[in-house]
Amino acid sequence: MYSKSVWLYMVTIPFVQCITIIKDPFNLGHVPYTPVCGHACRETVQEDRLECSPNGTAATSAGCFASNTPYLTTLAYCLSTKCNSETFSELSSFWSRYSVGSTSSLTVPQLSYKVALQKAGTPNVTAYPGTLLKTASLVSDEAYEIQLNSLSSWDEAENTQSKAAYVLPLDY
Repeated sequence: MYSKSVWLYMVTIPFVQCITIIKDPFNLGHVPYTPVCGHACRETVQEDRLECSPNGTAATSAGCFASNTPYLTTLAYCLSTKCNSETFSELSSFWSRYSVGSTSSLTVPQLSYKVALQKAGTPNVTAYPGTLLKTASLVSDEAYEIQLNSLSSWDEAENTQSKAAYVLPLDY
């Protein structure tokens, strides 16, 4: 019979030799909401109804967002006021990738960020989620903060999760 120390050596050494730490086992390459303020603006403004929005519960299409001037000018103004730490170039990049939705890479907004911001002027009307957006508007601070906090929490959880290590036996 083996002594306890020999048995422990026989059990633990093979196990230790067959483990590997994998940071992203499914190679998902976490894509954070960057900048969070931009995504919070987009999510907030997309809760408004547009002239081209379908009736009922159907989602507004990327084409509708891309062609709707009140939506584009409201989003541009929100970005310019809520994303103070971002450069114009970073906001323009966000605009071209995400202004009409997070998965609509083929749909291009009819206005550039610069033109939409110029057309927005200084809005004096506040849009609230679910209301018809008729002109460039301010976003509701409360609705924006809800989106910002939600997306920030999601980003934090994703970043924490992506740092987790997985231990997998590789030798059998």
